[in-house]
Amino acid sequence: MSNEIKLGNGVIIHKRSKNGRLVSKYWYARISSKVGKKPDRRILKTTNRKEAEVKAKQLANEFWEKEAAGYPTTSRRFNQVAALLTKQMEAERATGGGKEQYEENIRILQGSMIPFFTTQLIGSIERPNWYVR
Repeated sequence: MSNEIKLGNGVIIHKRSKNGRLVSKYWYARISSKVGKKPDRRILKTTNRKEAEVKAKQLANEFWEKEAAGYPTTSRRFNQVAALLTKQMEAERATGGGKEQYEENIRILQGSMIPFFTTQLIGSIERPNWYVR
């Protein structure tokens, strides 16, 4: 990779190249995992180096916070988030804690919500107009 710049703490920004030629005008970030997973790669959507450095550091901090909390770091698809929630509810129920409602929540998630929303990005799911809190 040409144009590779190490920002420290496992964060590297670079421009994509192939056979020594740049194939993208945009900067990309490569963020190392602190728990041994594969590094995360993200496009920074900027051609300015200083902006790329700032964005990369912000993304790295968000990545490491999610990683430390046990949340998915690379995808925000409904099925992955729902699977994590299901796992947490099952673990609480197995230890004798948790609410009795968890069993019904797990059944609904696995029976209808995961199959329906499986590939939807969390941010693209909107509350219906009729929903009133």
